[in-house]
Amino acid sequence: MEQSPLDDVYRLALTTLRNVNGQWRAPDEQTLTGNGMRAVYELPRNTDLQLAMQSYHQQLQLAGATPLFACSGHRCGSSSSWANEYFSDRRLYGLDQFQRFASYQIKGEQGDTVVVLYAVTRGNQRSYLLFDQFNAVNRVNQTPSIDTLKTLLDEGQRFELPILLSEGQWRVQEDYLALVQRLLKTEPTTKLALVVTDYRNTGLDNNLANSKAIGIALAQQIEAQSKAGRIRVEGIGSLAPIRRQQIDVWLLSYR
Repeated sequence: MEQSPLDDVYRLALTTLRNVNGQWRAPDEQTLTGNGMRAVYELPRNTDLQLAMQSYHQQLQLAGATPLFACSGHRCGSSSSWANEYFSDRRLYGLDQFQRFASYQIKGEQGDTVVVLYAVTRGNQRSYLLFDQFNAVNRVNQTPSIDTLKTLLDEGQRFELPILLSEGQWRVQEDYLALVQRLLKTEPTTKLALVVTDYRNTGLDNNLANSKAIGIALAQQIEAQSKAGRIRVEGIGSLAPIRRQQIDVWLLSYR
């Protein structure tokens, strides 16, 4: 592992990079100020990059992180542009089909902490993983794109849906509601599962029943326009091995 401090200004890419007038930039990016650290790991041979990124994804979500942008393989564009232009580390130049990028934010009282991951396998079969953690004094205002949501679900990762209580009803936050509805519209073969936990009561039976009811209400809200019946609801009450909040709602895809 190699560690180094980051500059106090950080360009956070929220899309893949594009060559515009000879410069590689993300069409959608935010400039953050603060401080942070970078770690670069050389992974053991034959490491499955998808599983490695999935492990980080799960740990970050348990820490309260929200995905901002994710891509994999050729959808990330040129590995050379990420390695040489964005990260300025030629070790990260690998095969386009064997690369993965993901960024996350963790909201704080004074600002946001941003985590950026980039994993790649080179032509010599060496694999590297970059981990940036930047503590920003400003906020990141970004809802994941449909491509990011699809990437995470296709890779077998769970996606946390933020919900709120409105007029006695649990509802999906509006921007995330629109995101999931668009996914169902543009991906007609995709099947989704809503997994809901509920730790508000001490009795397991109550938690199981309540989590199921919440899940059904959320699924009806999501499918109000399409009536597609492609959302499976699993209310697991207080049976989740790890608790994050009193009520957690996770979105997954299944076959």
